[in-house]
Amino acid sequence: MSRKRILTIAIPAAVVFVVLAAINSMRVDSSFATCAYVKFHYGDTKIDAKITNLDDIKALWEILHGFSYYEPGVPGCGYGDDVSITMTNGRRSITFCPACDACDGFRIGNSKWYIDVGSKQRRRFEAIVKKYGMTFPCI
Repeated sequence: MSRKRILTIAIPAAVVFVVLAAINSMRVDSSFATCAYVKFHYGDTKIDAKITNLDDIKALWEILHGFSYYEPGVPGCGYGDDVSITMTNGRRSITFCPACDACDGFRIGNSKWYIDVGSKQRRRFEAIVKKYGMTFPCI
């Protein structure tokens, strides 16, 4: 095979690989999580709780895993560091700050990146964390 032919195949393949790698790196990865913590400091309510139920941890993982990040111009939903859930394995963690109003979005930690889980998954999320004292809307 000629060098020119090899380059015509290799260069587009490399570009596709780089694009796919970039897209994949912009996805939420919570697959490492073995436990979760909720933080709900709103008004007079101050809750810091560990989620110990394995079914709840698995359900939260399913709800929050695999979404692509996006960066909105100006987030219209209320996000705060005092209302969050942290998925961790003790060495690695990721924090999600759910919108405090009726939005389906979550901010990733204290960043400018967000995910949108959709209303069905948001309702599922709220049902799980309600057991630990988080209630929505809280704005």
